[in-house]
Amino acid sequence: MPMIYEPSFQAQFLVPMAISLGYGILMATPLLLMAIPATVMILDDIARPFRWLNRRAAAGPRSPTAPAE
Repeated sequence: MPMIYEPSFQAQFLVPMAISLGYGILMATPLLLMAIPATVMILDDIARPFRWLNRRAAAGPRSPTAPAE
């Protein structure tokens, strides 16, 4: 923030960089802390039935005399 409001002529070429870094940090923080974990949880919920089916298929057919699990 101090760099953005710096009035000297020497610092004026750094103001666009300071603005882009500041907004980048403001946008990346909620993305990393909220959006990515929420997306991972949603994808895990979607994949759960498919994992169940895959586990069942990998176990193979049950014999009729086998006890129920």
